[in-house]
Amino acid sequence: MEITKDVKKNRSVGIGGSDCYNLMITQDWNTLYKLKVGDIDPPNLDKKFNVQLGIFTEPFNLHCLTQKLLTDNKRTNKGMHIDTSKKIIYEPEPATKTITIALTTSLLLYAHLDGYIDEHQCVIECKHTSENKTLADLTETYYPQVQHYINVTDSKQAIISGIFGNRAHMFDIIKRDDKYIEELETAQKAFWSYVLTKTEPDKNS
Repeated sequence: MEITKDVKKNRSVGIGGSDCYNLMITQDWNTLYKLKVGDIDPPNLDKKFNVQLGIFTEPFNLHCLTQKLLTDNKRTNKGMHIDTSKKIIYEPEPATKTITIALTTSLLLYAHLDGYIDEHQCVIECKHTSENKTLADLTETYYPQVQHYINVTDSKQAIISGIFGNRAHMFDIIKRDDKYIEELETAQKAFWSYVLTKTEPDKNS
């Protein structure tokens, strides 16, 4: 996979993981379009409590995940046991993938990963959510983002690692879903055609 350190420009020149939530879950293409063409500024997340909490608890989230992955498979019941001699890569360099929209037009897809396990070709995505949420809720909400990261990195699977309030840490393994990735790429190409032609989409939330 192609690696780039230039992460600031990606938001305006391509599609990232958080964009996929708007494309596939809320289907708020209009707001996303306005962000991509510069009609509105991206939200300032520096003072958004839940976002900053997730950032500050991410190291602990990864610590909890690592401890569970290093235990016996029977205890985790998730079917993934990692070699203690190998390390999970935390904060990997951003990855990119280019897909073709038309014969002369391409679209940049990018992924900013929380972690990666080379031996399992496995993306790691960390979340800190409400204690009222379930692991199934977390998986459903972030499924587009996780499949996007799997696609960009050409991986086999992903782990979504969640802290639920101050109650518990749980994780789930999400396998690569080629059918969904195809649907996701179709939506990404359709959306980016609006950006290229400076035409506001007809899809609203």
